[in-house]
Amino acid sequence: MVSTQRSESMHAFFDGFVNSKSTLKLFVEQYEIAIQKNIQKEMNADYQSKCVMLKPVSTFQWEKQLLGEYTHNIGLLLQVEIKKISSCNVEDVAIGEDGVHRCKIKEMRLVHNVFHKEYTYTVEYRPFGEYISCNCRRYEFKGIFCVHIFKVLVYKDINHVHDRYIMKRWWAREYRPHSSIVFAGGYPHMTEEFKVFQDMERSFVKCADAAITDPHAIKMVKEAHEKLLVDIMNINRGGLISNPSPNGENARISTDLPVILDPLVSIPRGRPRADTRLRSNFEINTTHNRRGGGQTGSRGRRSNRGQGVA
Repeated sequence: MVSTQRSESMHAFFDGFVNSKSTLKLFVEQYEIAIQKNIQKEMNADYQSKCVMLKPVSTFQWEKQLLGEYTHNIGLLLQVEIKKISSCNVEDVAIGEDGVHRCKIKEMRLVHNVFHKEYTYTVEYRPFGEYISCNCRRYEFKGIFCVHIFKVLVYKDINHVHDRYIMKRWWAREYRPHSSIVFAGGYPHMTEEFKVFQDMERSFVKCADAAITDPHAIKMVKEAHEKLLVDIMNINRGGLISNPSPNGENARISTDLPVILDPLVSIPRGRPRADTRLRSNFEINTTHNRRGGGQTGSRGRRSNRGQGVA
């Protein structure tokens, strides 16, 4: 396959699946597998963001706020900038006629464990509206604050960051519908039953993701799911009637089914066999010959004694 030099990112995307000698037919077959691999990586990242909490490296309130909103990987990048606060100093603070606080921040870059270079940046902070920006333009390029802005937050004793600076694409709670898209053509051996199961699973996941941020919506989804489960079990089991609870909520399933107990364990009579180990034919024959040879030799010695006495 031949592509332009502008698609280096696409080369990295399909790295390991296709190469320059791959045919168009192979590309179509490997396309869905490559998509599923990247979706699996996103699912693993979402799991870390929702189930693994990063430990704060400082005592600032805005760090706890940002770590609670950002994904796991963005939180790690954020903590890298926070650790560099000690290498920055506030040189000058000027308040303009427009009410903007302009702070000059001198950053000392650490190279080979030695402060090698010094850089000066200007951070503008407007108390009215809580607007803040830095001329290094890291937020505009990366989407997260730089160490210079963090230094101003510490200097101004600011404990909260405005929500406008928490970009939506870095939210840990953001629902990403593209992760549930599955192209059935990439799985020719998929059964119809599994296709139907995946379709229903995607519908349930959409409801769960949409309600995860609202406690009232979570309760409503749980109640609807329990009611739906009772209705389905009533259909499958021939019309079992669910018993409503006193508080108005439906019970899970009627417990009128027979109880299945564990089987009784019978104790065998008599003394158990001492040796139940399986023996090979060679071992059995060897043992039998040893016993038989010993008896023959004993009888022979007895008979010889008798002849000698006589």
